[in-house]
Amino acid sequence: MSRDARQNSRDKTMTAEKTYVRLVEHNDHEGETWNFFVENTENNVTQLLKLRTQVVEFAEADDDEMPDLDEVFLLNMEPLAASVVDALCREGNSGYMPQFNKFDGELTCPDFQDQDQLLSALNKGGIRTMIAK
Repeated sequence: MSRDARQNSRDKTMTAEKTYVRLVEHNDHEGETWNFFVENTENNVTQLLKLRTQVVEFAEADDDEMPDLDEVFLLNMEPLAASVVDALCREGNSGYMPQFNKFDGELTCPDFQDQDQLLSALNKGGIRTMIAK
């Protein structure tokens, strides 16, 4: 097999591999940072962008009694291959909860009424409750 054929085969394999996007939660109380990889589908990206919009809106209206939501929850929309996510999940540290977590399924982001409701729903990996398998 020629070098070009091998590269073309590798490219096809990579494009067929499932990808994930990441929600990062920094939890000062536990002193940990957790990464939640959500399957990269059109629906999930739309729902994550909706979530980010709510986080930013509530952060801008913050009354300084709550943590800055836009510093607690960060969204990274750069797709990561399933093989990379699997390796991170396998090798990551585990404290209060695993450092890296992977979720397949459809995400549904509710319309949160306020910052308290959003924080309660997302705190300590709550995003898992918003994903239907």
